[in-house]
Amino acid sequence: MAEAIRIVESEGPAALTMRQLSARLGVNPNTVYWHVGNRESLLSAMVAQKAEEIAGVQLKGSTPRARVADGVHRARAAIAKSASVAILAFEIGAEHQLVRPLAVAIASEMEAAGVDGIDAGVATVSFLAVVSGFTTVEMRRPERAADGLAPDALSEGAWRGLTDFDHHDAAFHMAINAILDAVFPSG
Repeated sequence: MAEAIRIVESEGPAALTMRQLSARLGVNPNTVYWHVGNRESLLSAMVAQKAEEIAGVQLKGSTPRARVADGVHRARAAIAKSASVAILAFEIGAEHQLVRPLAVAIASEMEAAGVDGIDAGVATVSFLAVVSGFTTVEMRRPERAADGLAPDALSEGAWRGLTDFDHHDAAFHMAINAILDAVFPSG
C-alpha cells in the first residue's frame, strides 16, 4: 500500500498500474493481485488508508468554533498534502470517503455545542464544499491566472483578488468564517 501511494504521489494516478507496482516491489504481478485483488480494490484501499490518516487527529481549539475551524483547515491541508490521492478518490467516486471521518468529527463537535443535528450536517457539507472547491482550483492553478489588464468594470484590486492566487488563503478564511458565523452567531 505504501509503495502504491508513493507512485501516485510522485507520478500521478495514471502511473499506478499493477505491473508498475509489482516491478517496484520486485514481485510477480500475480502476487500483487493475490494480495490486493484488482486495481479498483487497491485504489479504494489507498483512499481508505488516507482517510484514516486524516481522521487520526484530535481537533484542537479552546471553543467549539475553534475546533470546527481546525477540522476544516486540517481537511484542506490533508487534501493538499495528498493531492494525487484526492484526485484518484474523485476519479473512482470515493471523494466522500476521503474526508468522511473528519466530517463526522466536525459535525459531532457542532452537535456537542448544541447545534441542531440537521444544521450541523448542512454546515459540514458546506465546509467540505468550500474545501473541495478551493483544493480543486489550487491543484489545477496556473502560476499566475491574471492575463492582461482588469476589465473596465473592475478596479485593479478587484481584478488581482479574482486572479492572483496569493489571495486564496484570505478567500478561504472568509468563506469558512461566513459559515462559522452562521453556525456560531455569538462568535
